[in-house]
Amino acid sequence: MLFWIIAAGLSAIVLAALLAPLRRRDTTEAPAPDVAFYKGQMSEIENEHERGLLSKEETERARTEIARRLLAADRSDRTVAAGRGPTWPAAAL
Repeated sequence: MLFWIIAAGLSAIVLAALLAPLRRRDTTEAPAPDVAFYKGQMSEIENEHERGLLSKEETERARTEIARRLLAADRSDRTVAAGRGPTWPAAAL
């Protein structure tokens, strides 16, 4: 009987060790650092325009360029997040 208790305990420990990585939280909800960076740049451009440091044309060009980079960063972040599939169905196999 003692053998089966020890075997069951060891099996439970191994199972917990194998399932621990599957319990980690998904981090796709937090914005990528580069996305936050470009959003900060966008607000800086607005502040500089309001203070009169940038003309309207320069502001529009800067906004367009930052928006393009922001979209590219967000797209690459979504591509990386899509590569992480669900892990629980893999555990069932």
